[in-house]
Amino acid sequence: MNIENALYKFINFIIINFNLKLQKLQTNLDLWSAHDLTLFVRVLIIKSLALSQLVYSASNLNVPQEIMPMIKTNLFKFLWKNKKDKIKREGLCQDRDKGSIRMIDVRVETMIKALRLAWIPRLCAAGRKNRKTVPDYYLGG
Repeated sequence: MNIENALYKFINFIIINFNLKLQKLQTNLDLWSAHDLTLFVRVLIIKSLALSQLVYSASNLNVPQEIMPMIKTNLFKFLWKNKKDKIKREGLCQDRDKGSIRMIDVRVETMIKALRLAWIPRLCAAGRKNRKTVPDYYLGG
């Protein structure tokens, strides 16, 4: 098997993996759509239930570019009950004291980069020698 073929299979595996996650996300959102929920509760469901399904996979694998718009579309369709957006998406992410609802900024790629860097402070913290064993071995710490 050549490298190009292996890379092609790996990329297809990632796309299939995220498509399955996206289907599961849509199923969950459809279940919650049946309820008469306020806008604030819908944002809470998006933050706690919907995005949590994607965070682990997204922190370990690169999210394919064609998947990100689909994620955003599904989340905002749920938020507005499959209707046209009533408020600009940028305005939804502001604090409540500015009159917004604190919707999570759906720039998934920024969130993923932050998650990937979150291990650095834990690695540098004192104590818990077990988590430092492998990096210390490879980095000569």
